[in-house]
Amino acid sequence: MFENITLKEKKKKDLNVFVVVVESDENDANYLYSTTQIDAKEVQKWIPALKVVKQMDRFDLEDIPEELHDMIHALVPTDSEGECHSINIQSIEYIDENGIIWDAELS
Repeated sequence: MFENITLKEKKKKDLNVFVVVVESDENDANYLYSTTQIDAKEVQKWIPALKVVKQMDRFDLEDIPEELHDMIHALVPTDSEGECHSINIQSIEYIDENGIIWDAELS
C-alpha cells in the first residue's frame, strides 16, 4: 500500500487506552520524549500524577506525595542522573474500543 512503510493492525490490547506523550529538556535543547499507555480502566488513578506533571517545570519530587512518584517517573523522561527541566505534556489521546483516536485534555 505504501512504499517503504509496513502497516500493522492494532491488537485489541491497544484499544481503550490513553496515550500520553511528555517532552522534557535534558540540557540545552536536548529533548527527551516518553510515551505512556494507560488502560482506560486505570486512568482515574493517574489523573493526580498527570495534573502534577502538567504543572512541573523541573523534575523535583520533594513536595509531591510519595504515592505519585512511580507514576510520575513513568510519565516524565529524565537524563541518566534523573534530571530534566521544561517538562511539557505534548499530547493526551484516547483510543476507543473501535480504534477511533480522540484528543483528550485534563480539566
